[in-house]
Amino acid sequence: MTNLWAKAVDQIYLLRTALDIYNGEIKGYSGVPIDKDEREKKLKPKMIQLIEDGVQMMIESSKSASLVQNSGEKPKIEAS
Repeated sequence: MTNLWAKAVDQIYLLRTALDIYNGEIKGYSGVPIDKDEREKKLKPKMIQLIEDGVQMMIESSKSASLVQNSGEKPKIEAS
């Protein structure tokens, strides 16, 4: 369960950072346009994919945790 929590925190941090870049709050990345419209046009498909991947990861993690709880086994805690 600890590993699932760590993955969730990492995913939230990744999404937060990506949103800051998308919104222009973090600047200076190579290949990321400064102009708001250009930046949003270029990054929008990547943001959609990032969100879809994050949701899918959370669903899979939730299913995995549910299976462990239903089986009565103690969850394995992985070092991160």
